[in-house]
Parts: sequence; structure tokens; C-alpha cells
Amino acid sequence: MDITASSDKDLLALFDGQVARQPDAVALITLDGAVSYSELQQKSDRIASVLQGLGVGTETCEICLVGLCMPRDTDAICAMLGILKAGGAYLPIDPGYPLSLQQRMVRSAGLRFLLTDHSTQAAALAASVDHALTISELYRQSRIDIPPLVPVSGDRLFHVLYTSGSTDEPKGVCGTHEQMQSRLEWLWQAFPLSDSDICCQKTALHFVDASLEIFGTLLQGRPLLIAPDSRSTNPEKLLELLAEHGVTRISLVVSQLRALLIADPDFGLRLPRLRLCIVSGERLTSDLVDAFRCALPDACLVNLYGCSEVPEISHFEIPGHTELDGADAPIGYPINDTELHIVDEHLKEVEPGAIGELLVGSRLQALGYLKRPSETAASFIENPFGSIQRLYRTGDRVRMRPDGLLLFEGRVDDQVKVRGHRIELSAVEVALKGCGEPLDAVTVVVQEDPTLAENRALVAFVTPASMNTGRLLAKLRERVPRHLQVQRIVALDKLPSTPSGKVDRRKLAELARSGLVSGQANAEDTRSLVTRLWKTVLLTDTVGENDSFFEIGGDSLRLAQLHQHLRESFPAFDLSLAELLEYPTVEAQALPALEARSARRVVPDRCRRERIAAVA
Repeated sequence: MDITASSDKDLLALFDGQVARQPDAVALITLDGAVSYSELQQKSDRIASVLQGLGVGTETCEICLVGLCMPRDTDAICAMLGILKAGGAYLPIDPGYPLSLQQRMVRSAGLRFLLTDHSTQAAALAASVDHALTISELYRQSRIDIPPLVPVSGDRLFHVLYTSGSTDEPKGVCGTHEQMQSRLEWLWQAFPLSDSDICCQKTALHFVDASLEIFGTLLQGRPLLIAPDSRSTNPEKLLELLAEHGVTRISLVVSQLRALLIADPDFGLRLPRLRLCIVSGERLTSDLVDAFRCALPDACLVNLYGCSEVPEISHFEIPGHTELDGADAPIGYPINDTELHIVDEHLKEVEPGAIGELLVGSRLQALGYLKRPSETAASFIENPFGSIQRLYRTGDRVRMRPDGLLLFEGRVDDQVKVRGHRIELSAVEVALKGCGEPLDAVTVVVQEDPTLAENRALVAFVTPASMNTGRLLAKLRERVPRHLQVQRIVALDKLPSTPSGKVDRRKLAELARSGLVSGQANAEDTRSLVTRLWKTVLLTDTVGENDSFFEIGGDSLRLAQLHQHLRESFPAFDLSLAELLEYPTVEAQALPALEARSARRVVPDRCRRERIAAVA
């Protein structure tokens, strides 16, 4: 039975209702087995009771943020529920982030409480918090008692999600219970769940889509498949997992959808039950829409537009007969009760049909940035047009067709999207300058393959030319998460400038695409990346391009690990594990890796034949 959110029933009450209604029903599906709603309730109650004993949810704990540094699994979801039940708000910290970044996030948020799955990680971050607990310690300390219910107001924090800022320091977007209720109401009304639906959770917990995947499913009493990173980052393994469990709904970043289609252009034959695919984060191109339609002609494909500050702004359902004529898919019609204004640089509304910056006012809007009043005031401005009190400045340039359909036209600043991640180029430059080397740095985005809109990479240019770029790249990787790491660093004598004296980013982008930096360097970079993968798997710093894998410490298990890394780094890498045995050196493996990097075929041959037949 479906339950909808309402002002007199908070989200935790909705979960309790599902537990009472169907305690033995499957809540979570993991690689280790199924977890029932009653088990999820019991574990989260035990976590909540310990946290309340430590002071979470009390009057003396004004914000009650609890850090959550754990992989996506049953314990993480139990911890999220337990934190909320205790009266706190959760703040996910990716366990894969560099330790220095994790420590900066903890200090920036002023965390007093931290939950993790590993004692080593708890010890590394313990100095920055009052209480650093592993999930196993927390279970040992807990009682079976049901924790007292903490009244939750709509403006109370639900979670804080960190996103990259314009400086080296991340900024936390504050979401409230009221915002989450509004998001769920929209989801359930726009795309109602049926009794036969099985949903998939594959998004990192610090991304705004993850909360909708989790609570949008559990609060409707449906089973949620947890796809761990080992599966979600490998297209073939993800397809196997989705097929095994008959998943019917999934949310993907556009580049992830392309990776699935590269892995198997006919994946619809393996996923006959998939009926809803929501994509977001990047431009959805016409060729990708065509490829999806060939694979799953009867499924609903939705292009969702939003950001961390306003997660759902508009969406566009793409029916099977839609003809995009080579254009990108529209970003859609505004969702209900959303106030939109398209303005010029003076915040004056533009003429109908003209391009301008999009301002958004919505019930789905975040509260602002944690402990950053000036940045909050700059991004969330007073509304001079309508009834909603504040408008969020998206920084996106859009235009609206006469029928109300929104089209994306670019950015007003240096923010870019690379593989679904929102990145401010200045943040990368600040991080480079913070590596302890005296330098000037400029970052550009390179379209590695013009036929694939989302196949983009970051390239940094630095001066002086004598800079040790390898050492600088290693330092950068210790400071920033993976999505902020540049693919390569190029040292120049002087950065090119425009006639007005500004850095000529267009010229740098041309250099990055030219044979000087990119042509020969693509092969060199590919060999370098394959070498790094070898070093990671073999735990050694010494790997020659012509060394034999098995002669320098490799074995069958490590070969399997290397094969997985190659598939993750080069989504079109099509050598099987058995075939990889015939490529025993870095030099040998670099060739198929380079070919995979240049792979362009997305639309399956079957669709081409059908179109030719239709024309004939």
C-alpha cells in the first residue's frame, strides 16, 4: 500500500508505518542476502539509542550533525535511519576521499560525532571530533530499547551534502525534512511505484540522488537493491546484478548510461523488466537516446534537470517516437509549484525565447550552505518577482520555448560537468596552487572524443616549464577527490593570453586537443595509466613497460584485479580475462586500452539494420 508524505506525518513515521504493515517484507537486497523491514528497524533503533545517549537530538546539540564515513551497504542505511531517529542529520563523507580532504570536511562542518566502518579510519579522524565510533562498536554498546521519538519540524536539517566550491574548501548544502518530503511527494506523484517494482541504489551517498533512491523506495515499502562500488563502477557487472534481481527502475548519470550501452548495446534483452530509467548530470544527446530506444523501446526514459541546491527543477519524459533531429534532449518542463525566471546579467527578465541565467524558487530548495552566510546570500537571493521568498541562482544559461519547455545553453561561469560531477575549474586551480609548489595554473576541459558529448577530461596547464608535473600530479591526488583530479598536467614557459591580457583558455583547449599535447600524449597517457594500474595491483613502484606481469609478482588473483581496473578505467575495454593472458606487458595492454579509449560505437548494429530496412 502506498503512503504519501504530508505535513502531519513525518518521514520517520512513514518508515514506521511500513515496518508495522509488513515487518517481514524485504527492505534491502545485498550481495550478502536480504534484510527485512523489521531487521532494518531494529538495527537503526539500536544506533539511535546510542547516539541519543551521546547527546544527539538533545537541546544542547543545536545542529546535531553526524558524519557518516562508510561504504554503501546495509550498515550505512541503518546508520542514516538511526541518525535521523536520534534527532540528528547525516553528513556523508566518501571513504575513498583522500584523508586530508576528509579531515577538512570534518573541520569545516564542525562535526562532534562520526560513524565509520573501520577502526583505522575512526582513529585517523578521531582528533577532529568528540566521538568517533565504528558501526561494530556502536552495535556492541546499544540496547534493545526503542529510542524516544524526537519531534521533527520541517525546517530541521535532514542531511548536509558537500559539493565542490570555488576554493579548495568544499561547501555543504543543507537539506531539510520539509525539502525531503517535497522531493518524495514529487517523485511518487510523477513516477508512482507499483507492487512489483524493484529499485536500485547505486549512487554515492554524498550525491543528492542517493537520498531519493533510498527513501523514495523504502518509505513506499518496496525492496531496494544495493549495488556496491565493485559492481556499480563496472558496467558488465552492474548489468549482471540488475538482470539477476529483475530491477525495474534505475537512476543513472548520462555517462553511466553510455557505459552500459558500450558494454552491451542490446542490454534490454537482459533487462526486460526495466521500465523506468532516469538520467541526469550531463547533456543527453540524440545518439544516446536512439541507442537506448533500440535497447529498450518500451521503457520510459526521463531526462532530469537539477543540482545539489535544488535537486529536481524540471524533467522531460522521452517517448519512443520522439525525434530530436541531432539536438540534445530538452531539460524539460518545470515540476509543479516551481517558480522560474530567466534573467540577464542585471537580474532583469529577458524577452520570451531569449537566453539568460535561470533563477529557481521551489519547495525542493535547500536551506543554504553550512556555516557560509556570504556564499548563501550570493546564491540564494531575495525574490523580486513572485511569492516564493528566495530564488537560487543556478548559473545555467537556458531558454524557454513557447510551450514552456526548457533548453540548456551553457554556463555563465567556469563551472563544468565532467562525467556527472559539477566542477568549478577555479577549484582545481586553487588545489594545484595549494600543493606547495610556486606556480600559475589554469584548468581546461577537453572533449576527448567529439562524437561523445560526455567524454570529457580535465587538463591543467602550469608554469614554469621546469615544473615536475609527475610530482605535482601525485600531490594533487592526495588533496582532492577523484572527480577533481586532472587527467594530465602540461608545463609551459608562459600561459597564452588574449589581447586584453586575460589567460586565453580557448587557446589552451586547442593546445590540449592538438598533436603536441593530446595526439601523441594520448598513447603516452594510456601507457602511463596502465602502468599506474599495474603498480596499484602489484603494490610496487617499479614497473617497466616490457616487464612480464607474472615475472614481477603477478598471479591469477592479481590479474583478475587488474582486469577489473582496466574495465573501470576504459569502459570500452573488451578483452576477457582469458584474452588478457595474451597481453603480458604494459606495452601490450596499452594498445587495446588505447583502442577502448577511442571507441565510438554506441548505437547497436541491429538498430542500423532496422533503420536501413525502414528506409528501403
